[in-house]
Amino acid sequence: MKDNPKEFDFNTCLQRISVKDTDALETLYREMKDPVYRYALTLLQDHGLAEDAMQITFLKIMANADTYRSGMTGKAWIMAIVRNTCHDLRQKRTPVAEDDVINSVKDENVIDALTDVIAVREAFRKLSPEEREIMSLYIFSGLRQTEIAQVMKIPYIKVRSKYGYAVKKLRKELGQDEK
Repeated sequence: MKDNPKEFDFNTCLQRISVKDTDALETLYREMKDPVYRYALTLLQDHGLAEDAMQITFLKIMANADTYRSGMTGKAWIMAIVRNTCHDLRQKRTPVAEDDVINSVKDENVIDALTDVIAVREAFRKLSPEEREIMSLYIFSGLRQTEIAQVMKIPYIKVRSKYGYAVKKLRKELGQDEK
């Protein structure tokens, strides 16, 4: 999506939403529902709460689009709303029983795929919460490190450093150490 001349125009879409254009909201939802959900899931570690966070986020966007100012990219502004929404919902976490899911599946290919997903999830859990959040914003939202710094309200150099450490940790955990 980056470097694409037909890249989604968040600023125009948010301006249209600020004047209650429901078509623009629907367009934004289609464009951002997956990154919003994945980021919320990373922060909350609960599918139900992540769904709630996604819905609340889009309601907040609709209600507050007129407060958006172009000092931050539209995507970064949206992800900041997700972050704040998740912060509000964070106390409602519940654990997920992954082993029960694997034990109930008999297909070897499905088991291998689930095992890979769980390995990545476990590797992600070895990261600090801040590193997980940075990686999530980078991977799922496609934000640049400068935009991540704006969303998280931390210095760019800290984002850059934490991102580098997180990549090294993930490679080590997944057995992909650079020689």
